[in-house]
Amino acid sequence: MDQEPPPYVPQHSRRPRPLTLPSYSLASAPSIAQSLSTPYQSEHQYSLENSKGLPWASLHIRSRSPSSHSLPLYFEHDVISGSVSLDLGKPDGIRGVMITVQAGATGVGQRLEIFMETSQTLWSQPSGKLQGNHTWPFSITLPREIAISESRNAPPRVYQLPPRFSERGSLAHIDYKLFVTIRRGILSVNSTLSTNFVYLPNSVAEQPSALREVAYREGSALPGPQEDPEGWKVLSAVELKGHLFGSRPVALTYTLAIAAPLSFAANTPIPLFLTVCSDDDVAIDLLSHPQAIVVYLIRTLTIFDNPRNWRAPTFDDAMGRAVFWLADEHLPRRGTRRLWGELHLRKGLKQSFTFSKFSVRYAISLYPSKAAGFVPSSPPYQALISEDITVTLRNYPGVTPRSYMPPGTVLPDEGERSGASARFHYTGDMDTFTLQ
Repeated sequence: MDQEPPPYVPQHSRRPRPLTLPSYSLASAPSIAQSLSTPYQSEHQYSLENSKGLPWASLHIRSRSPSSHSLPLYFEHDVISGSVSLDLGKPDGIRGVMITVQAGATGVGQRLEIFMETSQTLWSQPSGKLQGNHTWPFSITLPREIAISESRNAPPRVYQLPPRFSERGSLAHIDYKLFVTIRRGILSVNSTLSTNFVYLPNSVAEQPSALREVAYREGSALPGPQEDPEGWKVLSAVELKGHLFGSRPVALTYTLAIAAPLSFAANTPIPLFLTVCSDDDVAIDLLSHPQAIVVYLIRTLTIFDNPRNWRAPTFDDAMGRAVFWLADEHLPRRGTRRLWGELHLRKGLKQSFTFSKFSVRYAISLYPSKAAGFVPSSPPYQALISEDITVTLRNYPGVTPRSYMPPGTVLPDEGERSGASARFHYTGDMDTFTLQ
């Protein structure tokens, strides 16, 4: 049977004691947790000023954002409500006041394509002028789904409204915008007041296995793949070949198991279990060392810039590296090493989604081990095996994932922190990536 993760034992004592390690949960992510539990907690105000620096047009809204200084935040099924105010010291030939919610997607070198737009006319008049103080309330419900026609002859396809996706240096963006249009006559200039906002679908991780849920709740040891077969996805065994010290051929077999089901909320740890086998004692000691194991969380951005192009360009980013520690440190089996591991999904990680213009997917990928004196036969940045996972906004209700990483565990590659980002660039139509 697989050994349970060993509890941390100080050097002055060899007596095991219950595992009391800190847990990762939405409680450690105040922005999301607080926003989910306290709706519309922040007030936001945006204004246009006149020549004297006084506001004459103002937009007031409430949102789930943890701070009024941050962008407004809304989740699935939320209602954007607020008011538009005008303070006109002198008559103004205003013909109408309109509020609009707009969402658009764009890629590098592409024009912005609006995929969702809804407007409300708050006030209008065919002629005359407006003066004094005026306030108009509004309320707009965000749709959960949107129908998009991807070609002239194809029927519209329904997609879930995607999350805002905007990162510095990104090749694709999805933006949401709320703006007020103050319309004047034909020969006059309209005024516009706007703000971007964040929209997030309310995706939820699947319920973990009963045994893992008990371990999380009670703080007990995590059951391994043999004790909890329903709670693990055991990947196919893969072989790694190479040479040690220039001339010594070696071969090792790796079997990676990932906690199941394969959906996890951001800012939580993913439990891993790795078995390494080899007839070469030197090779297994060197290449199964926790810092030699290389497992990355890979995010794949796919841009569907041409519906007729069956091979859409993809771009991979490493969004975090797993940490490992020996499962059978005191009683290792000859020719076999077993390691527990965790891959922490960092706070604020974008959730998985598929949309008309592009998609964001994640996979856990095992790469050739890195160690001094070892040269793998396969390219070092070509994954030995990968498994797709889904990243969600929040955990399954009532579940608080727990970290089992022993205190003082050395992170892989001195100076590298789990969650650091590295970029793999796609080159043409070749399945080749180079690490930047």
